[in-house]
Amino acid sequence: MWRVIGSSVPGTSHIEAGLECQDACDFAIFDADNECGLAVAISDGAGSAKYGGEGARSTVRRAIEFMTQEWRLLNRDVESFFIELYKSALSSIDDKAISFQAPVKDFACTLLTAIFIRDKGCFGQVGDGAWVVETKKHTDCMTWPQHGEFINETIFITTENALEKMQIAEEEGLLFFSGFTDGLQGLALHYASNSPHYPFFSHMKKGIEGTFDEKVLERALMDFLNSENVNERTDDDKTLILGLWSDGNEAKGNGPL
Repeated sequence: MWRVIGSSVPGTSHIEAGLECQDACDFAIFDADNECGLAVAISDGAGSAKYGGEGARSTVRRAIEFMTQEWRLLNRDVESFFIELYKSALSSIDDKAISFQAPVKDFACTLLTAIFIRDKGCFGQVGDGAWVVETKKHTDCMTWPQHGEFINETIFITTENALEKMQIAEEEGLLFFSGFTDGLQGLALHYASNSPHYPFFSHMKKGIEGTFDEKVLERALMDFLNSENVNERTDDDKTLILGLWSDGNEAKGNGPL
């Protein structure tokens, strides 16, 4: 089965400004006809949007609900599954806009989603951040940070024609995966080669392999995200989700992150 930990923490710039964390993440393990199913969602609320954090939390909740309820649609067509998933997430923002009596753009956010049936994963993404996976053969990026016409312009799910730009990927035989928001891109990605920064993910994998105690791992993850070494590299909100495919053997890594 999948062993998963994840957390979103506010960046130092948000803390200094008295702002809440505008990132959100969640995951759910579910029964996929007697196979292990896992749904994961990550979102980064736009800093320029008045209710970006609300948009992020709303889309994550809706995405998890959709994946755990409609996962069988994957068997028909993966692309159609993700289109319907992101349409559902957008409808949650429409509902928020009506509730808050505010324009949809005030809830702008990115959305990264992944659904796993056993050790096969299907990944979707609109916006920055990325999904990285490890198999027996390679460690690679399934998606890559997106930007708009300008390099510092982010695509959000509320952006016009955003779904036409959605990234979709599939991979089988997964041993490990990670998803993260743009606050960790500088640590996790090697831009010159468009590849993962391998030492970062090797360290993360060894950490989650090292113990089965979820509370210990969750505390270690939050300590890492709030650490001076990380905050020296980024002042943005940070989200990181890690998943390890477990065959039931004893923990063998070096311990918490």
